[in-house]
Amino acid sequence: EIHDGDEGADNEEIPNELTAEFESDRYVQKYLEVNEMTFEEAFFPPQIMQEAQDAWHIFVNSLNGRDAAGEAIYAAVFDAAPSLQSLFKTARSVMA
Repeated sequence: EIHDGDEGADNEEIPNELTAEFESDRYVQKYLEVNEMTFEEAFFPPQIMQEAQDAWHIFVNSLNGRDAAGEAIYAAVFDAAPSLQSLFKTARSVMA
């Protein structure tokens, strides 16, 4: 973990925007590999959270609403793995 007061840390030479980018990358790197044995709460910096929310809003708006976005997600999952459809007992329109 990086702290401003660490000895030997030379953050003064790195511009703030690069330091923020490094911190964001560090958080993302932790979640690149899926660990199916645990279910931990994920924590991300506010900048990453805002970017994710912005991307979600763009996605929803591009499909003209949440219902259509939900349908698109389910369609993509079921197209990629049709065998998963039998695991969902509720109608897609309700789940989406």
